Amino acid sequence: MIIIEILRYFNLKRTVSLLAAAGLILLVAGCSKDIDPDLKVRVNGVDIAPTSLTLTPGTESSVTVSLTPVDATEQRVCLTSSNSEVLLLGAERAGTVTLKAGEIPILAMAAGNATISVTTLDGSYKTSCTVTVKEGAVRVTAITLSPNPLSMRMGNAPVKLTATVSPANASEKSLFWTSSNEKVATVQDGLVSAVGEGEAVISAIARDGSNTRGECHVVVEADLMAVDLGLSVLWANVNVGADVSSECGSYFAWGETASKTKYTWDSYGFGTESALTKYTGTGPSVLEADDDAARKNQKDKWRMPTVEEMKELREKCSWAWSSRNGQNGFLITAKNGNSIFLPAAGSCLSSDKPKPGKEGIYWTSSRYSAVPSRAWMLSFTASEAKVTYSDRCYGHSVRAVMDK
Repeated sequence: MIIIEILRYFNLKRTVSLLAAAGLILLVAGCSKDIDPDLKVRVNGVDIAPTSLTLTPGTESSVTVSLTPVDATEQRVCLTSSNSEVLLLGAERAGTVTLKAGEIPILAMAAGNATISVTTLDGSYKTSCTVTVKEGAVRVTAITLSPNPLSMRMGNAPVKLTATVSPANASEKSLFWTSSNEKVATVQDGLVSAVGEGEAVISAIARDGSNTRGECHVVVEADLMAVDLGLSVLWANVNVGADVSSECGSYFAWGETASKTKYTWDSYGFGTESALTKYTGTGPSVLEADDDAARKNQKDKWRMPTVEEMKELREKCSWAWSSRNGQNGFLITAKNGNSIFLPAAGSCLSSDKPKPGKEGIYWTSSRYSAVPSRAWMLSFTASEAKVTYSDRCYGHSVRAVMDK
């Protein structure tokens, strides 16, 4: 009612100016516009992808609207179909909508041509997409991505995926790209960038309304770093002796700091099962710094976890049997969404070589007090993971921790 009264006494041009200055709502070509003079990050451009699209009547598809900069305060745009009998916009199925920039659903109604016009609410920047709707268009039936799978390292250059669309005579071959985990990998027009360690699925989806998609499994690995799982300590992302998380790394007898070829009581550095020379029933119950494989091999502030810290990892995170770059193991995910991968590295008993893939055994720094010749460890197979104990002379894996 206020707007109507103002229009009775002022011409439209002056009214628009007054309302803009007052920060009131305008209705311009069916698009609502909240004018905020205190926007922190202003829009300075807008793009739409694709810029042309061919559909068949009755099919749903989408266009992607992107603002520059991506963190602009006002994210909304006004979209208008030049022919609502041919093309409708948004989940509302309307000729004109105001939505946040991003993936915008569209619906082809009947054969004909329509233009999607986009105008930013901040700055009135414009772009458009031409849509052709015609009977008998050939739909996409398959999309193949290569390389697949894709292994990446943090810090390496982005990798361009090649998408092969079938059939070759498909009327509309444009694709929409998505990542299942943008904390691990992002994708733009098929260009995949490594963001953080972990796994993600990159999908290329046909825009012709067929919903046909191709997928690529991406594994991103990183050099040694500390991962915050929301626990009392930070956990390393790789085993001691490994370069990346899918590698098994080295094997150590408890209290020894170098790997070797034979893991028996005869070769153990602290005596025999019945005649221990250190960490006996008296004295330290946790490894000293000079006998800590993590501290000796990974330096800095790394050390082996105590039995309490290993139990915390087991009890306060979710564990899922998984595979990374062909290596089986557990993907351990914290409540905060961060994760580490523990490969099933096997173990060294006597002079036998480890047999990775079925089990993993990881030392703690804690001696088993009831039997001095044993120490606490994490042991797991695909069906079970538990904290238990093992003879100190055997060769097991080590995953380091760091105090916060």
